[in-house]
Amino acid sequence: MEGEKPVKEILSKDITLRIFSIFIAIILWLYVVDIQNPKTEILIKDIPVQYINTEAIDDLGLMIMNEESQTVTLKISGRRKTLAGLNSRNIKAVADVRGLNKTGEQPVMIQVSMPTEGIDIIEKKPYNVMVELDKMIQVQKEVTVVRQGTVKEQYIAFAPQVKPNIVTLKAPSSIINAIGSVRVAVDVSGHNKDIVSQQKYEIYNKNNEKINSSNVIADVDTVEVIYPIRKMRDIPVIPRIEGSPAQDHIVTNTEVIPETIKIVGKREVVDNTVQIFTEPIDIENIDADVESDIPLHLDEGLRLYTSGNTVKVKIEVEKQVTRTVAVDSIKVYNVPEELSYQLITENLDVKLKGIESKISRVKSDDIYASVDVYALEEGTHEVPVRIIAASDIEVVDGYAATVKLFKQSEEEQPAEPDEIDGDRSQDNARDGETDAEEDAGPAR
Repeated sequence: MEGEKPVKEILSKDITLRIFSIFIAIILWLYVVDIQNPKTEILIKDIPVQYINTEAIDDLGLMIMNEESQTVTLKISGRRKTLAGLNSRNIKAVADVRGLNKTGEQPVMIQVSMPTEGIDIIEKKPYNVMVELDKMIQVQKEVTVVRQGTVKEQYIAFAPQVKPNIVTLKAPSSIINAIGSVRVAVDVSGHNKDIVSQQKYEIYNKNNEKINSSNVIADVDTVEVIYPIRKMRDIPVIPRIEGSPAQDHIVTNTEVIPETIKIVGKREVVDNTVQIFTEPIDIENIDADVESDIPLHLDEGLRLYTSGNTVKVKIEVEKQVTRTVAVDSIKVYNVPEELSYQLITENLDVKLKGIESKISRVKSDDIYASVDVYALEEGTHEVPVRIIAASDIEVVDGYAATVKLFKQSEEEQPAEPDEIDGDRSQDNARDGETDAEEDAGPAR
């Protein structure tokens, strides 16, 4: 038994050594931790707050209005080496919006989760996030085209077509109620043919400010704009008159107001149009002036620049009367060189027809009478008289004059001026007659 005592002593001493070793190890560990990796505090700012369970408010027709602007600042503590790897990107901050069911601002607690253990949150600012909810509503808006620039000279841009011209917008009520217009801008500068483009539209509020469309859900993002560009040109208007006025009446004047109109159409159609006619105007048996608004006859592909499709047409009608005017001067032309002449008929009573306002002013000097004795032989002849009056005066019936042609003896005195005129050469005589006709108008 004496041998067992040393063994027990040895074992007893070994346990004591072990306990002492463990104690020393703990002290050393505490030294390393406290001295080499001490506990400390840090402040991390601008940690974004994410909303979770948003489908719950979507089902209620609600929308978060301030989702992008929420952040939180944390004051945390932990071992230095643990905290060294933390930043705003690996700390998760969320706000659970499940259970929110009304519009307006409501507080929701911010929940924070760390990427590792051993971290304590000392302070959280803010503690709650204010969640602003608004009711989602839907509206339909017409797309308005805003024209920019000016088309090429002599061209015009007509009202554009938009496909679709109505867009459906879904957004919070505060945005929908503020919408003033939906617009798409089209630059027409220098264009002379149709513009067709697919463009994105913009949304403006009632103060003419652009609305951020990130919170707006639309059925379409772009629309097709068709901008017709047409050519313009001033064209004369020609009245289309049918029928004849009453007996012994004539049309003395026709006036169209306006005389020209501005037509618009495709370039090839406008370039091939030189005049525009009115619809037919019936003047059958009228005996007085008429004035009417008459529609225009426009070819296919043409339209007027201004509104309306009529012009005013004034037709003046006057009665014709007859009057007899004594003509006492008859010219003789183309007398053969070897002959002289004697005008037996000294004057003629010429019957004229025309409107009273003009025929009453006709004098004998206004009537030009002449006979042509070219190729006639010696003797007495009945020669047709050429009567020339003003263009708007009609000579009624035909007339003849008696002319005697005879040989002139050497002893006879030189001819009178008229006879000298009669003996002029054929070419010179015809030239004189032509000049007289031009002065007096068409012959009768």
